Amino acid sequence: MPYIAQSRRGELEPFIASLDKEITSAGELNYAITKLCLGYLVANGNPATYASLSAVAGVIQDVRDEFVRRMIVPYENRKREENGDVYPPEPPASPPKRHEECPNCLSDVYGKLEHATGKVEFVGGRARLLYSCQHRDPDEEAHHA
Repeated sequence: MPYIAQSRRGELEPFIASLDKEITSAGELNYAITKLCLGYLVANGNPATYASLSAVAGVIQDVRDEFVRRMIVPYENRKREENGDVYPPEPPASPPKRHEECPNCLSDVYGKLEHATGKVEFVGGRARLLYSCQHRDPDEEAHHA
């Protein structure tokens, strides 16, 4: 995230302000970002280690994600409101299906399962024995290695 200390922001702002006045195209922005990343690697003495390359790639991804979240999503939402949605409305969510008589029913977790007495499902590394009514017996659970 770009949320560094205010004091450090003040130190960096003059350099950033002078640079952003010079960048006039997406290509120049790409070039400037690339040069900043490469300069960061050299200045920190790690031009080609896995850790330093991964750190820079992670920063680039974080910048992209935050830009999408803070700038693109609100823009797209405004445009959808102004011009109308392209996608059809989502169907209403149906309530989870659950057998009223059984507190252990898994049909709301697994969706529609075939009725198969003694069927075993492996979920999250755990084996669960399913009965024909889609119920599980908590005492029948076992770890699956």
